[in-house]
Amino acid sequence: MKSRAVLPALLLLAACAVPAPPPSSAPPGAVPRLVEDAWLAADGATLPVTRWLPAGEPRGVVLALHGFTEHRGVFFLLAPELAAAGYAVYAYDQRGFGATDSRGFWPGADQLVADARAAWRLLGERYPGIPVHLLGHSMGAAVAVLATTGADRIEPASAVLVSPAVQGWDTLPWIQRVTLRVGHSLMPGVRVRQRWARAFVDITVTDDPMIRRRQAEDPAILRKLRIDMIHGVVGLMDAAAERVPQVPPPVLIQYGQRDDIIPAAAACALFERMRASPNPGHRLALYPEGYHYLTRDLQRARTIEDIEAWLAAPGTAPVSGAGVTPALATRRLCEPAADAMQAERRQGKPNLE
Repeated sequence: MKSRAVLPALLLLAACAVPAPPPSSAPPGAVPRLVEDAWLAADGATLPVTRWLPAGEPRGVVLALHGFTEHRGVFFLLAPELAAAGYAVYAYDQRGFGATDSRGFWPGADQLVADARAAWRLLGERYPGIPVHLLGHSMGAAVAVLATTGADRIEPASAVLVSPAVQGWDTLPWIQRVTLRVGHSLMPGVRVRQRWARAFVDITVTDDPMIRRRQAEDPAILRKLRIDMIHGVVGLMDAAAERVPQVPPPVLIQYGQRDDIIPAAAACALFERMRASPNPGHRLALYPEGYHYLTRDLQRARTIEDIEAWLAAPGTAPVSGAGVTPALATRRLCEPAADAMQAERRQGKPNLE
């Protein structure tokens, strides 16, 4: 079985502490604004934006939120497909990532959620009368969950959660919980390198060699991570995992059975929550050959086909045939994993989950 013990490796391979990011500044009474290539937050922060626009009047708008360590450009395969289907797609660099001034620093879950809500409202103002959907990948999906629940929540036309980051504290192995909490308490500003951790664990985010090469050469990917960033994203995932059943429908949740980043234990806990709080407006799609980068792996045509069809008719079953109930997803993903773990224990093999 593959080892997914990423956090211990990250925390044990610490580098050096770094100073705080420059504070944002804005004149009194400033309000968020959407300009050509960025949206300007009320506190003065500039969040770069990339737009993919259809040839004519859009039939809908999609606000896309990227994942942890990534940036707005990761939608380079999905967004053109959606634009060709008539949708205007907007993606921005979330604070702490991409080309933001605070790159490399954790802004806090509340700030990420506030940014997503503000960006969605700005798009609603720019496109009055046109449905504005919310799509998030991994950490972006966790931000989308929190943005659509709780006080001051937004109500998008629909939500699409691609490989949602729902690995909270309870689904982390105990050694990871202890290591991360101790590291955060003693050295929160220390940075670690992702590539060092990969020497200790076997992780595949996509089976597409082109995507792997592109990511390896992408200078916008955040490769040095402060310990407080890792601690912060786990807290974000933990909060989102509890609230997924509360997201107002229609919601499409997509998960790949080969996902090495959000392990089966976390996905199974999500399925159990969905079973305990069933919502007919929530649809689940399970892709047997899908990896964490569901829109950037070799089976991505199915994932993207389902997203396009969903945006056209939110609430309908995935057209690819990947649709499953939480109960069926549990039987396919969780019960075989439990059987494999029991077999390993009987053979005396260590459990590396």
